[in-house]
Amino acid sequence: MGEPKAAMYLGKDVFISLDTFESSLSPLSIPEELETKEAVVSAFAFVHKDGVSMVANGQVYMYFKSLNRWVHQQEFTSPMSELSNTHYCYARADPQCKECSWTLFAYDTRRSVSDSHIFLSQDGGYTFTHTLTSGICDGEMSIVTVDIPHNPVGCTDVAPLIALVAVSCPPTRHIRIVKNTTACDKGLIQEAALANNFGYTISHNIYISHFLARKHIQQDNRQVKYNFTNLGCPLLAYYKKFLGVSIFELWENNRFQEHVPAEFVLFEIHGMHNYDYLLTAHDANSISQPQNWSSLLEEQESPDPNTAWTRRNYMSCKDRNGPELKQPSVKYQVLEGDKNKIIFPPYNVLYILKAIVVDTFYSYCDLSVTFSVYVYGAFPRNYLHFWASLTVFLILLLIFKRYSLSHLSF
Repeated sequence: MGEPKAAMYLGKDVFISLDTFESSLSPLSIPEELETKEAVVSAFAFVHKDGVSMVANGQVYMYFKSLNRWVHQQEFTSPMSELSNTHYCYARADPQCKECSWTLFAYDTRRSVSDSHIFLSQDGGYTFTHTLTSGICDGEMSIVTVDIPHNPVGCTDVAPLIALVAVSCPPTRHIRIVKNTTACDKGLIQEAALANNFGYTISHNIYISHFLARKHIQQDNRQVKYNFTNLGCPLLAYYKKFLGVSIFELWENNRFQEHVPAEFVLFEIHGMHNYDYLLTAHDANSISQPQNWSSLLEEQESPDPNTAWTRRNYMSCKDRNGPELKQPSVKYQVLEGDKNKIIFPPYNVLYILKAIVVDTFYSYCDLSVTFSVYVYGAFPRNYLHFWASLTVFLILLLIFKRYSLSHLSF
């Protein structure tokens, strides 16, 4: 027999065999000191013909392809999430194209502007200097000063750079709902009825007072007047099917820009919270414990879903600096494209939903839209009770007949 040769299987577990896997094996145990966290890259920028700077797990690294070399020169005390460089184009395709800029900005978009830490690098990411941003306020013209920290006294005094920065959202940018099929199109609701002071009643047992900024009060049935001017005809959703959020569009200057790929949260503006979500935290591949409506509303002195969960306080479940994932089975309440969906209960009912963009990487704007959905296809509750009673009666009748026949045969 020849010398044994090692063979390795790489999958969810790692196995090493010296007999071509003919004997049973236990998974390879890796020492704790050799274990590393999974790298999550949130941004990158080209800084050289074969060099890339990137943000991985909140820190900035440089990688040079030709040398196969990683460089991590500076440790940030607070995690970064985004990189921007001042100029980049593909020089080989365009002879007039300048070389890649070595000037980089590193910052965290998850913080408010006034609390942000912006760092400047002019050597592609080797070293960074802190940009002072304490004077920047939302919606105002502010002065930004870039200086060298601990600038020593020398023959040549390097004056700080000063720039004016306007921090605001384009006034015409907004999102719209796409209405492919409405309840009016199918004749389930008449448009004339909706436009003529249409109203409906919400049962006291299917709405939550927290969503109405009221805690621990006795609830009565709610009378709601439908705002046809703002809502138009409601979207149509069958109760057994799911509602995704690939139905939003970004518009600016009355022109379509794109279908919105960002993360959203939804709530029913009249307090109804009897719907559910398709995914759990585990299904969504959460690294940290995801946020949810209940905990965020509890944090507010006067609960208000319009302000409880926005891009300003959103924390992604992919953030390794977030809270430990202790409850993987809880429902994941963030929606994005077709990855997660709303599950409606068996009620024929109108929902007035508000969608809020919470994705901190998508836009500086506070983007939201309110729309209506009519859920149909469920039997009325009295019909359900009738069929349940009929089913029980038929079962009892069948048992009685079998019992009678068995006794008649003797």
